[in-house]
Amino acid sequence: MNLSWSEQLEALLNATDGNVARTKTNLIEHARVSIVAAVVSPWRLCCRMNLLSSL
Repeated sequence: MNLSWSEQLEALLNATDGNVARTKTNLIEHARVSIVAAVVSPWRLCCRMNLLSSL
């Protein structure tokens, strides 16, 4: 069975939809982890400095 170029393109796009969705999910999760780390790290450093100054 020969598919037209537009049918072949449609089949390719449909086949890659799952990969694109997984990639987006992974990128979003990585961004969330990076943001949390950026917020928590200075707070931890501040707490350590306070502990050291009280010694």
